[in-house]
Amino acid sequence: MKSYLIVYQLSFPETSYTNLIAYLKTAPQWARPCAFTWFIKTTSDVATIRDGVRDRINAGDRVLVTEVASGNWGTFNVSKDVSDWMKNNL
Repeated sequence: MKSYLIVYQLSFPETSYTNLIAYLKTAPQWARPCAFTWFIKTTSDVATIRDGVRDRINAGDRVLVTEVASGNWGTFNVSKDVSDWMKNNL
C-alpha cells in the first residue's frame, strides 16, 4: 500500500461534506493531522483518489492529492495519535 496526502479547500462548511469524510475513512488506514488535511494508506492510485474526492465536492472546491514516499516530515502541535500514525506509515 502507498501513503497519500490529501488537502482540500471547500466552499461550504465541512459539515456539508459528509460523503467526502465517509469516503476518506474507507481507506484501510487514515489519519487527520489538521482540518482539511488527511493521510491515507491504500492500494488505490492517485488518480482514483483524486476522482473519488472530486466526485464528493463542489465544482469551486480545490483538492491536492500527492503520494508521500520520502518519510521525511516534521510536526508541531499535532496529536500523538497522528504522529504515531505517521511514524508507522510514512
